[in-house]
Amino acid sequence: MRDPWGGNRLTPEAERWTGELPKLLSSAGPERKFVVTSRSDVLQSAGAELTKELTPYMVPIEIDDYGSERIGRIYDGIAGDVTGHARSLARDYREAALKALHRPYEVDRFLVALTREDALKPRKVEEIISDSQIDAISGVIAKQIVPLGAEGVAGAAVIWALLIARGAVLRDVFARLLRRIRVIDSTVRPDVDGMIDFLVAGRNLRQDGRSLSLYHPKVEEGLRMAFMRQRVEAEHVLSLVVDGLAALDAQSDDWGIESGLAALREAAKLDGIELSLASTTQAQLDDHLEKKATDADRRYDFERALADLARFGSDAHVPSRLAQALIDGGPETEETAFMERWRPPALSESDVAELKDDARTAILVERFVREVLPFARTNYDPAVAALLLQLVPGIAPAFWDALDTVAGPGGPNENIEAIVAGACAGDSPDFDRAITRFAQSEAEADAWMEKEYAEQGRQAEEHEVDAVAADHILEEPQERYYNAQCGMKEIVKLRRRRGGLSWIVGHPHRQSLISAASELIGQSRRRPDSGDLRLLLQHAEGWTRAAAWHAVQQHWSGDFADLLEAELAKENLGSGLRGTLIEIAAQSSQPSGDPVSLLAKIIPRVTTERQLELVYDVIRTSLDSDGRGEAGKVARRARAQRVCDILGAPVYECGRLLVALLSEEEITAATRNMSESATNLLASLLPTLSNDVAGPLVCAAAAIGIDIDAAAERLLAEGDADDGTAAVHALVISRKPNAQTVLRKAFGHERYPVRRAALEAVMQLGASQDRDRILGAANDRSADVRLAWARLMQEYRWPEAIDALVKLLSDERDFSSDPGYLRGSSWSEFRVARAAARALGAYEQLPEDAVTALLDAIQAETRDPFVACAAIAALADKDDDRISDAINVALESSGMKCAPEHRPLAQAAAWSAFDRAVANKPMQLSSTAIGMANEDSPVVAGPLLMAAGVLGGETQKVLARRLEGPKFAARAALMKVCAVVAEPERDTEFTGLESILAELASGTEWKDLSKKRQAEVQGWSDSLDPSNDVERFTAWVLDSVLGVPVPREVGDPRAFHLPQRIGVMTMRSLSPAREEGPRQDDGF
Repeated sequence: MRDPWGGNRLTPEAERWTGELPKLLSSAGPERKFVVTSRSDVLQSAGAELTKELTPYMVPIEIDDYGSERIGRIYDGIAGDVTGHARSLARDYREAALKALHRPYEVDRFLVALTREDALKPRKVEEIISDSQIDAISGVIAKQIVPLGAEGVAGAAVIWALLIARGAVLRDVFARLLRRIRVIDSTVRPDVDGMIDFLVAGRNLRQDGRSLSLYHPKVEEGLRMAFMRQRVEAEHVLSLVVDGLAALDAQSDDWGIESGLAALREAAKLDGIELSLASTTQAQLDDHLEKKATDADRRYDFERALADLARFGSDAHVPSRLAQALIDGGPETEETAFMERWRPPALSESDVAELKDDARTAILVERFVREVLPFARTNYDPAVAALLLQLVPGIAPAFWDALDTVAGPGGPNENIEAIVAGACAGDSPDFDRAITRFAQSEAEADAWMEKEYAEQGRQAEEHEVDAVAADHILEEPQERYYNAQCGMKEIVKLRRRRGGLSWIVGHPHRQSLISAASELIGQSRRRPDSGDLRLLLQHAEGWTRAAAWHAVQQHWSGDFADLLEAELAKENLGSGLRGTLIEIAAQSSQPSGDPVSLLAKIIPRVTTERQLELVYDVIRTSLDSDGRGEAGKVARRARAQRVCDILGAPVYECGRLLVALLSEEEITAATRNMSESATNLLASLLPTLSNDVAGPLVCAAAAIGIDIDAAAERLLAEGDADDGTAAVHALVISRKPNAQTVLRKAFGHERYPVRRAALEAVMQLGASQDRDRILGAANDRSADVRLAWARLMQEYRWPEAIDALVKLLSDERDFSSDPGYLRGSSWSEFRVARAAARALGAYEQLPEDAVTALLDAIQAETRDPFVACAAIAALADKDDDRISDAINVALESSGMKCAPEHRPLAQAAAWSAFDRAVANKPMQLSSTAIGMANEDSPVVAGPLLMAAGVLGGETQKVLARRLEGPKFAARAALMKVCAVVAEPERDTEFTGLESILAELASGTEWKDLSKKRQAEVQGWSDSLDPSNDVERFTAWVLDSVLGVPVPREVGDPRAFHLPQRIGVMTMRSLSPAREEGPRQDDGF
């Protein structure tokens, strides 16, 4: 709503609707849709938190959204309003202007500039265009103001301060403000009114009725650049502006001082500018800041008001000094920190006494604890709790409220350490109350994991939802547990200082506390009491044992040797803990760092299954001394083989077999010399081996001829992806009659890698009974299985699969983890749809409806531009009269959003034209396409020139005439080479170099040419520069088609010309649930 002073801000009535927007939009669906429009400045005024929540729904209007046709209509509409010489210039300069200007605002500025041109000696159009473009606005404004001297600086400062503070201001406010300024300093008398008229006329300020506002952010930058060139004068004028604004207020009005505060905020961002306010203004500002802090209804309003108190309040004002202590704290240190860190301020006893005795302190401190600490991005030292309790001794209830806020699950998670310190302060802290609250949070998170999250997590891990959604889903459990884990850790830290860790043993929440204590000790550089670690290991159960042993690993000493030996001898340990134990065993064997000597003591005491498990763990665990790459593999294999040497026969052979398999040795070679006793032992062990050990051995067993059906079914039944995949591979190897029956059961496995492995395995069997089962994989719930199916159909080309492939052209599962929030280009990756298009392209013939579907895919509006590229490539060699026209239309497609110079569909269409010409299918290049071959960028022009050369006829003749002259020599050469390759039999038309190329095109091999003829061609091919225009394509034809050696790397000429992208790394990308395939999308 526009207020009486001309600004735009949300009214209280609008606030409740603003807060409802995220919930409203999250409820949207096919039957419930919303479109919400907003000016960007109004949206920003609603607050950063709301903006962040709404970001996934935002679609900003970009330059490309206008389009050249609409910009042309806007140009003609405004040009119709100008008269005289300006109208004539507008007509003459129209084409040049529309090529360079892409925003309505730039067009408006350009046409206004024409009205100021000298009718007899107008400037060149390029100069006027340059001054009209967005990037030039600030410089043009500054250049116009600077010659006005001190008066120009003063005028620019006044206009800048008011408009940057309020956004929009009534024009008569400037006059009222200037009268107040002249009362304060009569020497400051800038012609603000004249400067406003000048800026309005130049389309730098927008005048809407009586209201003035900036036309563009670059205008603000230009005004700022102008007055910052005389900083002393600017500093004085800006101070007067704030004094004058404060003087505007009536007794019950605060518009002036509020505007002055906004101007102060903006001035504080200017380098080298420090305002000096009159004492009356400062007193008025102190009162206003205090009132804003005490009257703030919302948390973030209070936090901002407190920050303003600290920054702009006076030292004589007690609430301001309190705010400075709470917000600024003590002096910064040289310690590196990832986020702003608060340290205790140096307050004297008298300072503390004055703050403590002021009645306003308790009000502000209580709100600070409840409303700032849990949310502030500043990392507060826990000492803040002691300071606040010193200032307000009765503040403990506020800390407990804050603890309840941060307890979670989820929710705000800032300054948990400081809040727990405040809640658990005093001589008799209620630690159990805090533990119970955080344990409740963990229990709620557990319940959420079992109910709400279970299905969502499965879908994310199985790639059934978009990658961005999967990233968020799989990070959510960590967020749910984070607060409780941090809180527990801080409680353990505080209580441990008072009396060690023995109290944990009998506590009802001891497993959570053991985990917290283990993590706390593991993160500390200080060596702990060995008794504490022994206590944790003695009472840790299940998942907490891994955390306890990790703490031992960080602080190893010989005191734990007996516990390590006992742990290594245990059965049924988790694979993660087993690896940690091998690392600790290496630590315990210093200086050699070799765990084998310790394992030699353990092996005689454990079962055969555990012995093989130790072999597995040794070869799978990398030690610091191993090195990387191949050297590391060699070191691990040698160490594992030494463990095998300790084993007795025939376990030794099974161990050696396991080492060979995990070293990626071929199965047949690894099993070739297995003895009968080792084979029998392996068969007897399969039912009882741990799954990760059984996986590789079951494959070897299948190769030997052992019946592995039961073992494979066990691995499939466990539900693990690696175990199930190993079972599938074993069943493929097995020659037992029932193996294929078990294999087909894997189609129903819950993990997609297992279903995909089963699909590929059954496809290789080629049994007719499996065709329906295989076709059904096109509808698999996991995108990766659908992707694998489409790729299989590209290879096998089943006729009955065409309908399913057509359906998959609309598959919009997005494999990209880039949500598009960062600057730069981003796009979706519909890999299944792309693969479906490529699969359809592999068929020699397609029914008409499939061709229609591909044509529709080319024209469809989609977040992935490369589906259309794959579709047009698929049609290159198909028989249909519509395809040639579709290629010509696609050539004219616009560029990618945020990167119009990158036009992948045009590039793909150009290659499709070439491929169609090579396939001898009907192809007629349009006049636009011929023009593009002549003038467009090399990545588009190159394939079109090759197509024209292959097509020959009138197309080639027309283009040849356009390519005359040295400027187009490279393009003419490329087309000519392709013409020679296409019709080498026309040898009567070729002379010199062309005749040699024709000979090569006719079938003569390069090595069979005479040295003289080789030298003639080689001299020319060596001169080709792949970075020069289209010579890369010429070199590619010579190398790939004619076999002519080219000295420089050509690369893949079909690779899309793409903008640089900012890589996105998520927590999921580091986990087994990460997306498969390349990290950076190349469009294929």
